[in-house]
Amino acid sequence: MWTLTDAGLRQQAVLVTALDGDGAQVRDASGTGPVHLAAWDDLVMLSRGGAAPPAFGGKMTAGLWSGDRITGSPVSFSGETLVWTNPWFGNLKIGLSQLAYVIRVIRPDANQLADVPGLDDIRQQDIVQLANGDTAAGIVTSLDGTSVSVQSTGDPVPVPLDSVRAILMTTPHRKSGQEKRGVRVTVDDGSIVTASSVKLTDGTLAMTRSDGQILSVAFKSVTSIEQVNGPISWLSERVPSEDIQTPFWGGDPRWPTRVGAAVDGRPLAFAGRAYPHGIGVHAYSRLSYALDSTYVALRTGYAITGDSPLADLTVRIKLDGKTVYESGHVRSTVLADPIVVDVRGARILSLEVDYGPAGDVQGRLAWLDPVLMKSMPGKSVNGAEPATTRSSGQSMEILTAPAGVVPDAAAPMAPPGIVLQPDEGAK
Repeated sequence: MWTLTDAGLRQQAVLVTALDGDGAQVRDASGTGPVHLAAWDDLVMLSRGGAAPPAFGGKMTAGLWSGDRITGSPVSFSGETLVWTNPWFGNLKIGLSQLAYVIRVIRPDANQLADVPGLDDIRQQDIVQLANGDTAAGIVTSLDGTSVSVQSTGDPVPVPLDSVRAILMTTPHRKSGQEKRGVRVTVDDGSIVTASSVKLTDGTLAMTRSDGQILSVAFKSVTSIEQVNGPISWLSERVPSEDIQTPFWGGDPRWPTRVGAAVDGRPLAFAGRAYPHGIGVHAYSRLSYALDSTYVALRTGYAITGDSPLADLTVRIKLDGKTVYESGHVRSTVLADPIVVDVRGARILSLEVDYGPAGDVQGRLAWLDPVLMKSMPGKSVNGAEPATTRSSGQSMEILTAPAGVVPDAAAPMAPPGIVLQPDEGAK
C-alpha cells in the first residue's frame, strides 16, 4: 500500500502496478478498481503507507550537497571521484565536488547530524574529525575502506578510518542544490538517491542518474519516491541567493540556517506530524530565492521551535523587497494555518524573521515545508476579498489579506487551528 500525493498536495491510498517515464500506474486501495495513470505533471510523491521516517543505517554515511545521502563505506578515491559501496545499490561513483561529508553512524536517528560539530559551517579546507576529539585540516588526498589521508603541509598523513568520526569537505563556491527536475528515491536503510528517471520492471526499480549511472534496487526496499522540482518545488531543495543571520548583539552568527531541522538540530515535528522539508532559522534571518515564471504560488507555514516561552518574533514575506505578508508577536503557543502567496510577476522571494520586543531571545523559528506551486491552491469565495490568519499572543486574529496573499482553502497537509509545541505537552 502506498500513499500518493498529487500537485494539489492531496493524498490517497493506492496500489502501484507500474512506474516509467509517463508516471505511475495505480489502482485504488482495494485493488479492484481500474488502473489509471498518475502523470508526472500531477505526481509529487509515492510513500509507503504508515512507514516511519528512515533512519541512518550501516556504519558510515556519505552526504551530498544536493541532499542525497548513501549509507555504506568508501571503496577508493581517485582524481575527482569517490567510489562508494552500498548494500542496496552496489558500487556508485560520487564526484568530489558533490560530496559534503562522510560520517560514522553512532546512533540511527536522523537527528545525529546535529552531533557533528561544524557540519553547517563554511569551510575553506577539508576537515577530518577523530573520535577522540582531535581534528586534522587540509586536503583529503585519498579515502578507502581502511584509511583517509590528509595533506596539510608536506606529505599526506594517513589516518585509520576506524578512528574517524567525520570527514567534512570544503564548502564549494556554490552549493549544488537540486534545482533540476528529478526523482528522489529513499530506501529502508535511510539512503536517499536522486535520479533523472526511474522505471519499475519485475519488482526492480532502475534509476538513471544525471551522470549516466544506472542503479537498481528491489522495489520492496523502497520507502518513498518523490519528484523534485516537478509540479511543486520545495524551497529546501533550492539554493538561496541570500542567507543572512544577524544576532541581536552583533558578532558572528551563532545559528546558521538548517534545512530539514530546527536550528538546534532537532527534528521538525508539530502535533504528531513531521516536516521534512522545513527550514530552521534564528532571528534576525532573511532567506531570498530567485523566481521565474515557472511557479505561481508559495505555500508555507511557520512556528516557533523548541521550548521557547520567551520568544516573540515578527514574520514577513516579501516580493521584490515589498512586504506582502506580516505577522507580529508570533509566540511558541501558536501555529497559524498555512498561507499562500501569489508570486506571479515577482523576481525575488524573501522570507524574513525579525526581532520582537525581546530581541532575539529564544528566537528560533521554522518555515514549515515552504513550497513553490505551479497552480494556485486557494481562491477567494464568490469574488470576496480573501482573508488570512495571523497569530497574536495566545489567540488567532482574522485579518484582511494584504495584496498577493490568499488563504490556503484546502490545506490538506497541515493541522488546522492552534496546536501546542511537542515538548509542551497536551493541555
